[in-house]
Amino acid sequence: MIGVSEPSRIWYFAEGSTAESFRTELVLFNPQATSTEAVLTYMLEDGSRAEQRVLVPAQQQLVVAVADVLPERRFGMAIVASQPIVAERTMRFGVQGTGIHSGSGMSSLSRTWFFAEGSTQNPFQMDLLLLNPNARQPWP
Repeated sequence: MIGVSEPSRIWYFAEGSTAESFRTELVLFNPQATSTEAVLTYMLEDGSRAEQRVLVPAQQQLVVAVADVLPERRFGMAIVASQPIVAERTMRFGVQGTGIHSGSGMSSLSRTWFFAEGSTQNPFQMDLLLLNPNARQPWP
């Protein structure tokens, strides 16, 4: 997957949605010689959480259609696997699902992030989504 230098046991995604015209899929790839269990934790806008457990077959990928377990919601995600895997999130949107963006997860958290590009000039709309999977606020 683009931008991933090595598998990890933990992956984070700040954005996911099954609301309105959005459809989110997770692609989990297991390069290991044995099956790997993974716990997918969905962190919802209201602060609640939902959990899903999956088994990723050895040396295969598993596609998780999030709407099957979490319809009409916006969320961030954390994935914790029993062995290192690679995780990617694809979001489709629009009337016919013609809009699409995809990206790999982050395998670590940080207090500082840099973004190479962004525009709010017409006709663009830029969204910046942040995920704090911790139990407390990062500021007083």
